[in-house]
Amino acid sequence: MNQENVKLERIKKSCKVAGIVTRIAFMVCVVGCVISLISGIVTVSNRKNMEQSITKALEEHDEVAVGQKIGDVNVYLAKVDPAVMKWFKNLKFESSIPAWQKIMDETPYAFSLGLTLIGMSFGIAILAFALFQIYSVFDIIKKEDTPFSEKVLKKLLIALIIIDVIIAMTSGLGQAAIGGLITWAVYSIMDYGRVLQIQSDETL
Repeated sequence: MNQENVKLERIKKSCKVAGIVTRIAFMVCVVGCVISLISGIVTVSNRKNMEQSITKALEEHDEVAVGQKIGDVNVYLAKVDPAVMKWFKNLKFESSIPAWQKIMDETPYAFSLGLTLIGMSFGIAILAFALFQIYSVFDIIKKEDTPFSEKVLKKLLIALIIIDVIIAMTSGLGQAAIGGLITWAVYSIMDYGRVLQIQSDETL
């Protein structure tokens, strides 16, 4: 086995380990997304009872439990710190639709928490998609004889762009700009490797 094949095998082994880690992270995100979405829906649909529970929990400086009663069993989906709930106190929702405005006025805590949980589920879903793309990159490298294929480059670019969007949404445009520069640099390096690989194949 020549030096090139040895290095390729090492890359494939590294990709196998990274693929396992990425797949686990992807599954954790999927579970988190489902729990967050269900918790948000339960909170909004059961907002009157949740509003009472949240108000009581805030008075007692206790955690807010988000759950649903199924038969005689209480199923707890999530717990929210009281410090987080205090942040919702200053939120003001306004709507031109009277029915929506009534809901917002009567159950501000529960409605805000429910919408936040639903919004979080979409954010986690986007992250899960990015992780799946990264996992696909590792999987392709394992199966092919080069890490510089067109498929790898395309999927890696998609994943990095999604991650940059998530950074922009959560951390701000400054961090996203840095992430964009890193994305451009990684893409340029990988694209250069792809060109060298094509030239090497043509020489052989």
